[in-house]
Amino acid sequence: FLKSPYHNTNKNLINLFLTLQKSSKEKSLSPDNESVYNKLFSGRKYDYSRLRVLSSELLQKAEQFLSVNKFLTDKAETKLYLLNELKNRKLDAHYRTNFREAENYLSTSDKIDQSYFLNRYKLYNQYTDYLVSIDEEGNSTSIVLKSGENLLAFFLTGFLNIAHELKIHEETFN
Repeated sequence: FLKSPYHNTNKNLINLFLTLQKSSKEKSLSPDNESVYNKLFSGRKYDYSRLRVLSSELLQKAEQFLSVNKFLTDKAETKLYLLNELKNRKLDAHYRTNFREAENYLSTSDKIDQSYFLNRYKLYNQYTDYLVSIDEEGNSTSIVLKSGENLLAFFLTGFLNIAHELKIHEETFN
């Protein structure tokens, strides 16, 4: 991730990561700031603020990595973002192909829970926006209905989950 020029252009971040990684494998204690700085910038006077800024950037990249990694594992969410970009770029053929793929993916889900209905709502809502963007809102009635049905199912499953949790809580603590 850090070595990818798409995600990072600061070579010092890579060196800091490698230095910290190496020292974590060699010792049980964390290295002190000055020794890390000297490994990164040998021959230069220790600059605490420079190391602090670099460490902060490394933390941001680590958080970005976790976010991107989680995002890429959620196929429904990635398809929704892709559909939005395809709509914005007016790539209609690709949009329709990817919409069908997303619809099939969600339809074959073996886990029908609250997130299932939320994702279907988002998908049909996204498709309604697409139809409006290409001036075909007249064809959107059945899609708006599907969107509404899934939104209602999302709220009902959420409500039932809360009622169930409250009942368990009541039986456990009363």
